[in-house]
Amino acid sequence: MAKKKKAKEKPRSKLDELKIIRIFDFNLIPKYLLEQVKGSELEVPAFIRGLPILPKDPTVFLYVFADPEHIIKGFLCASVDVIGLNLNAQMLSIDKEYQGHGAVLRTKGFLEGVRKQLKLNKIYCCTTRSKALMRLAGAKPAKAVLMEL
Repeated sequence: MAKKKKAKEKPRSKLDELKIIRIFDFNLIPKYLLEQVKGSELEVPAFIRGLPILPKDPTVFLYVFADPEHIIKGFLCASVDVIGLNLNAQMLSIDKEYQGHGAVLRTKGFLEGVRKQLKLNKIYCCTTRSKALMRLAGAKPAKAVLMEL
């Protein structure tokens, strides 16, 4: 009798130990994670002062990546474009300890689940690292171009 081959187990990524949890208070996010959002014109102190209004908006989704001890190691902010019925990823920041362990792909998969659950059309994001996003997540340039007025 032939032996059955064991299915290859995918090696667990360090990122797999992080749980994605929806929260409603930006003040729970460590300041260093806000400060490392690249390319944004985010003024962290002013942003934090204005935070109380964002979680009350039902079209804004705030998630954290928490380790087994419930320490926040990253965050994701996304919002729904109610006119185009799309999901817009606004900010993603992961602790340096977990970078390079599939954070972009895991986030893409998570957002895809949110998009399907909400019956939205597409996922869009604004990035200063488009080549990395294309390489790591298979992203492609959108037809629309973000312009600053």
